[in-house]
Amino acid sequence: ATYVKAPAILADLLVGVVFWRATCRWTGSERWGLAVAAAWLLGPIAWYDGALWGQVDTMAALLGGLALIWLIDRRPELAVAAATAAVLVKPQLAVFLGIVGVVLLRRHLRRPDGPWRADRDGPLRLGTSALAGLVTLLVVILPFDLGSRTTVLAGVPVLGDLASVPVVRELLGLLCLIGGTAVQFPDLTVNAYNPWAFVGPEPLIGAGRIPGPWTPDDLPILGIPAHLVGLAGYLLVTAGTVALLWRRPDRHGILVGAVILLTAFFVVPTRVHERYLFGAVAIGLLLLPRGRGWWAWAVAGSAILIVNMHAILTLGEPWTGTPALRDLPFGDLARSPLVATVVALATIPLLAWPIVDGIRLWRERPPAQPARGGSLSPDSPPSTAIV
Repeated sequence: ATYVKAPAILADLLVGVVFWRATCRWTGSERWGLAVAAAWLLGPIAWYDGALWGQVDTMAALLGGLALIWLIDRRPELAVAAATAAVLVKPQLAVFLGIVGVVLLRRHLRRPDGPWRADRDGPLRLGTSALAGLVTLLVVILPFDLGSRTTVLAGVPVLGDLASVPVVRELLGLLCLIGGTAVQFPDLTVNAYNPWAFVGPEPLIGAGRIPGPWTPDDLPILGIPAHLVGLAGYLLVTAGTVALLWRRPDRHGILVGAVILLTAFFVVPTRVHERYLFGAVAIGLLLLPRGRGWWAWAVAGSAILIVNMHAILTLGEPWTGTPALRDLPFGDLARSPLVATVVALATIPLLAWPIVDGIRLWRERPPAQPARGGSLSPDSPPSTAIV
């Protein structure tokens, strides 16, 4: 079991190093770098998720964090490559790829000053970035037999024929795998303590036992299936975040926008598992230098995540923890209706805070953007560092 958990533990350490170096570079303060790294390495979510449970959420958070850091430091090809890899680790983190795409379009979608090859910040960077993402995608997926997943496309016009083409077959297999995973648990909530845990004839929390009966998310809400209500809500949050990123494609806008989308992914849609808040809390630590409010947010987010994970890890089910882990203390308390209710309700202000901070950023005067051929703004200094 030690060796199985070793990659996650190594990723935990790497996240600490990456966050430390990035924060030192952005703030010019070694103290802030150490504070952010310590908050990650000494906080509970890293060692609980990886060292104790053996999950791989940290690996996706590492890749997603690198994508945002490289995006902020104006290294678009590396940002796209890292975001692509993060999606392949956990498809739910397509949020990172979306953020990278919006910001790169904002920065590089313009007419070049002169010859295309001479304009290093023009549309050519969109092409090189897309190529970096494609190469990363192929390098990661081609060693695997994803083509075997395309059997479900047999008889489907066009797609069935494309499934016999090399490389295309693997890409279609990847889409089939992701699609199959997305519909595997069509329920209001899959053990996540969020507002959907109160909905249904036998709600997750109201059932008095976690995990209670899962309610299918085709349940009508004012005549509309619940999964469409959740999807519409998330798309609304996404639209507002895209507007923020377009107005503020700087460090604070990128990080706050990422936390908004990652937190909303846990709170708003259906079919959410107990660990989906992990990425939001991890990336939120990079915002600790922004003010005390983000320290309070990080503490609240960590507490919500730990209680939800502990409630599920200590269940006496074959798909949860080992017998030793199931005997950890406070498992019954974490599953009690009172605690579950408080935690689920707390996710609402947890989402509200980054949205409020995003509105504050929107109202602030955007930092000066680099002039064509000129230097970058102080918020986005040129960097040759990898992390």
